[in-house]
Amino acid sequence: KDCSMSVPSTSDSLKQALQALYHHPDKSVRSQANEWLQQFQQTTEAWQVSDSLLHNSESNSEVQYFCSQTLKKKAQRDFEELPADAPKHLRDSVIVLILRFAQGAPAVRTQLCLALIALVAHMRVEDWDGVGQVDWLVRRVSGAEAGSAVACLLELLELLPQESAGYPSMWPAQRLAFMQALLQATSQALATLTSCLQVERSSLVTSQIISAFGAWVSLAGGRSGREDGGQGTRTLPDATALAVH
Repeated sequence: KDCSMSVPSTSDSLKQALQALYHHPDKSVRSQANEWLQQFQQTTEAWQVSDSLLHNSESNSEVQYFCSQTLKKKAQRDFEELPADAPKHLRDSVIVLILRFAQGAPAVRTQLCLALIALVAHMRVEDWDGVGQVDWLVRRVSGAEAGSAVACLLELLELLPQESAGYPSMWPAQRLAFMQALLQATSQALATLTSCLQVERSSLVTSQIISAFGAWVSLAGGRSGREDGGQGTRTLPDATALAVH
């Protein structure tokens, strides 16, 4: 799966492929670009290239969305590709990116939140400084500026229980441990959501909080938020298929 090109040249090729996918008038060229992008997402190099481009302030919205989607896909299905010390570094990097996109590009932030949750589901218990996944995430994100923290916390807390039954590649014991960790954190999640309501009372935030409350209550009642065959409750367009037709 490894790609032989260097990171800079691969980054340039990725941007050129996205430019062709979205903007080239020739359908055959768009199809070739689509195929290259899909193959890129299968490589181990996709982790580093996507993370790097997301941190690059010069990346345009098409690059940002594709790279965030790539990280999500890699975290959900290819976690075992990561070296032993890489998940913690990637987790921290993705949190920085989520906070960066807190006030803009909601589709990008959602993909990054899904990537982070997939990392959370797959990582070891000892990677969370002895406080549990949800507690660690709340502490880490809450340290950001108030507006950014609320937006990110709400999306993470809404998606966590919804995604709890996902990741068919996980071992059953690993999935069970993740579910149990979330169940143990239900009270804290609900308390955090209540705190968010004290910070921001807009109709949008209130609606998100109600949705998140419902997801956690459903989880505690024995139903995950994923009742669609493991494909997730939110459906966003696949960047590699948007411009082929």
